[in-house]
Amino acid sequence: MEIEAIPGVAQVQRRVVADVSLDIPVREEPAIGPLVSIPLQQMPILNDIYLRRGRYI
Repeated sequence: MEIEAIPGVAQVQRRVVADVSLDIPVREEPAIGPLVSIPLQQMPILNDIYLRRGRYI
């Protein structure tokens, strides 16, 4: 079943997500962090990023 077809689902956004190893100098072991894709052009989407200053990529 497609998620869009579930009753009560108003909006669906597809994203690519991958966990990556992060080398942080103050840590002995690498940390794990998620990389989450964003659209090429800024648009209102679920869980959008919030920029305090600067411009969209």
